Amino acid sequence: MTRVATASQNEFLLLELQRLQRQQFETQQQISSGKKTQYYKDIANDTSALLSAKAVESQTAQFQDAILHTQARLDQQNIHLSEIEKAANRLHESVLESVSLESGITLMADLENIFGSVVGMLNARLDGEYLYSGTRSDIPAVSSSNLNDLVAAAAASDLFQNNNLKHSVRIDTSTTIEVGLLADDIAQPLFDAMKRIADYNAGVNGPFTDQLTIQQRDFLAGEVSNLKQVAQDLVTQVGLNGVKIAETEDVYLRHEATDIYIKGFISDLEDVDVAEAVIRLNQDEVALEATMNLIGQLSRLSLIDFIR
Repeated sequence: MTRVATASQNEFLLLELQRLQRQQFETQQQISSGKKTQYYKDIANDTSALLSAKAVESQTAQFQDAILHTQARLDQQNIHLSEIEKAANRLHESVLESVSLESGITLMADLENIFGSVVGMLNARLDGEYLYSGTRSDIPAVSSSNLNDLVAAAAASDLFQNNNLKHSVRIDTSTTIEVGLLADDIAQPLFDAMKRIADYNAGVNGPFTDQLTIQQRDFLAGEVSNLKQVAQDLVTQVGLNGVKIAETEDVYLRHEATDIYIKGFISDLEDVDVAEAVIRLNQDEVALEATMNLIGQLSRLSLIDFIR
């Protein structure tokens, strides 16, 4: 005997139809968004790991941004320190030439040009802030580029306006480096040497003329060795700045590796395999069509088909 029970079959097929429609909708969302789900509740077991990974990703990005800004500053400092070191060498060569030729005819013109050039380097700005003023980044590090002001000052240090607070930056969870340089730390010895020469020229034994006196020659000869040491000390500062550049580059590469790994980890947790999702969508569409056809066939069944 054949039993006819279309009501329960229809109910089952309608539930299956709803399930397939819901599954198809979710798959379409995954394909359009690229994400497995729009809600953390749907990946409850992985939520804690995902949130922690995203926190690490955000922190890593912040460190990378800080390092890039720091590298821009260090690169500028490298240029300025190198130029100031060259200026010290030019002054050394000018003084040495004056002693060798026993003529100071061009010395003061050279000194004035070099002083202005060095002040220009020390008053350089990055992103609108003075680089070598310490935390007083809204004012120039040196108050004047006029050689007469250097002579008028009681001491060369009077022209420096920077404070003693150097900029530091945190480039890792456990690493903070001091990246700021101060104008007086860089150029105080050079300014002292330039003031001594300018003061001598303006004093009772000056000015330096085409023919140096014995006193003038002896004085300048003493400055030759001083300026050589000043230039050597500036080379050391260039080197130390270069060490910081290398350090930040190494740390940035570590952050870059961490970022690649953590992005992959996050992707595994929340990103969908689009190709796989498209295959599932096609399978759902086939199953949905088959279910709808079956429902249609059942709706056309009649007891007459069985009692004829």
